[in-house]
Amino acid sequence: MKCTGSNSGLLATLLLASLGAGCGGGAPGNDPDGNIPISEVFDFGPGANEVRENAPVGTGTGIRAEAVDPDGNDSVSYALRGTDLLAVDALTGMVSVAAAIDYEATPRILFEIEARSTDGSASSATFVVRVLDMDESPFADGGSDPNAWAVTGSYGRYPFTATTNSFDTKSRR
Repeated sequence: MKCTGSNSGLLATLLLASLGAGCGGGAPGNDPDGNIPISEVFDFGPGANEVRENAPVGTGTGIRAEAVDPDGNDSVSYALRGTDLLAVDALTGMVSVAAAIDYEATPRILFEIEARSTDGSASSATFVVRVLDMDESPFADGGSDPNAWAVTGSYGRYPFTATTNSFDTKSRR
């Protein structure tokens, strides 16, 4: 029998390991294989769990999923479920952009990461990445005025930028 199912937390799992307890916190020897379940999945990432819209594929989201298997000789791998916009590195738990993200269509991305140990135990957690809105306006004024324009250049050694928000619609004779 191998331990599977939910866990009561990282500290409890580590405590069980230090006591040599088997599945469910019972006395040592409850599990003939000696497997202790994997811990809960936590975010140990360096960032704020956010990403700019239109960020290039591979851009980090600030999430690094991590779970601990206290058995010592088992390894943990990670899988992401619930979105095709993000991906997780199976070995490191780092979550990154996997496809084009549009703020107007998806202002936040809700997904689940599952950690699975080589002993068969698994744990999962739900995460949210906030998508940051970026100015995508093709107009010079940064707004929606199709008559706006901007010219950048230089006159000798003096650079300049000239802009307007509308054209003079009166004809001059």
